Amino acid sequence: MLLTPVPVTRTVRLDRIVDDVTARVVLSRGQAGDLIRARFALDGLPRVEEFLVGRAVAEVPTLVERLCGLCPVVHHLAGARALDALAGAAGTTPTAETVRRLLLHGTVLEAHARRLVEVSQTPAHALRLFARQVVVAAAGARHVPRCAVPGGVRSAVSADDRDALAGRAGTAIQRAADLLAQVETREGRASGPVFAGHDVALVDRTGALDLYGAVLRARAADDELSVEAASPAEWAGLVAESRPGAAASRPFLRRLGPDRGGYRVGPVAQLRVATHLSTPAAESARQRWAVARGGARWARAVVALHAAEVVHGLLGDPDLVAGTLVAPETGPPGGSGQPRSVTGWVEGPRGLLVHCYRVDAGGVLSDATITTPTAQNERWLAQLLTGAARERPTAITSLGAPAPGLAEALEDAVREADPCLPCSSRPTGMMGLRILVGDVPTDPAGSGEG
Repeated sequence: MLLTPVPVTRTVRLDRIVDDVTARVVLSRGQAGDLIRARFALDGLPRVEEFLVGRAVAEVPTLVERLCGLCPVVHHLAGARALDALAGAAGTTPTAETVRRLLLHGTVLEAHARRLVEVSQTPAHALRLFARQVVVAAAGARHVPRCAVPGGVRSAVSADDRDALAGRAGTAIQRAADLLAQVETREGRASGPVFAGHDVALVDRTGALDLYGAVLRARAADDELSVEAASPAEWAGLVAESRPGAAASRPFLRRLGPDRGGYRVGPVAQLRVATHLSTPAAESARQRWAVARGGARWARAVVALHAAEVVHGLLGDPDLVAGTLVAPETGPPGGSGQPRSVTGWVEGPRGLLVHCYRVDAGGVLSDATITTPTAQNERWLAQLLTGAARERPTAITSLGAPAPGLAEALEDAVREADPCLPCSSRPTGMMGLRILVGDVPTDPAGSGEG
């Protein structure tokens, strides 16, 4: 008698992922009624690493690209860079790296163009359309990317797509420059207080910003380098979480400790950490931004121009349309049958995203940790919110309706740090912030101001 095998099923509770996360700002008062700190409540955000654990390496690419509806491409590429090593690939090929770089810069350009619509709709919409066409040409899909595989990419960019995009790239650069000029006119001065922590971003071997870089650098508030050149393999020894496993995990630089090692990522950090940009128009703009100590929106406009220039250069690279797609494997998935830990990272629109995997001898993920820009920027956001609230001390004396201007100021702070939540891109007055006031600090070990 033959027994019919019982299929193995796995139940995924979608309400743990599609969570009704309310945008809440918590204002904590001392006994005298004065403001102690403000913070954005991230605790309702789910962590998704458990959906990768127990999966074979071959399954992971189709899972990581669906981890975040707002940033599918950067999760896809960060995961792919870790999986390159897990698959035993001897590095990616020139074609694979060029296609991946095109996808990444197109994604960054699209995201920043969307955020700059409030500056000027016509050029921002046109720039966003061009960037979307770049993403589709590289990813093979409109939203969920079908680009990277362990050790390479599924396909090169077609010559027809390359030629069509190349014919519009110059106009895209001009539109990005126009948007930047309007931002500079509106914000040609310092924006906000100096961040008390460190800035972290990826650079190339010369110190130039590299969104797909292999080198991590950190710079302190006094401009001294706190980390000069770290590799992905050094990440676990470089950064720790003060609340491991929590949505608000509060990563910090290990050697400086949880109090002094707080840091931020994103466009401001990218421009502060890099010694220069590799594209001429954006580098000139970065220098003006640095002199003026500009804020995040200005930094986004600079990075958008840089991304447009990089896309233009990549469209002229012959490796984009022809070449070897996947590097030869040097061993079975997971290496030579031994447990391994690997890390992949990229710079997305909101900053550094890091995927760390541990794979067992059978090529199955036994552990995974994803460090998001939102978690890394929590301390910076807390500093911005605290500053905004302290400018309006009478607004936090009761639990009643906030005084005029407080909600708008807190919204501006949220947009500056740009957490990976839908509320951060909503128009003024429509963020839907809930402002909670407590008579005692609601988060004694919180993220405060530093």
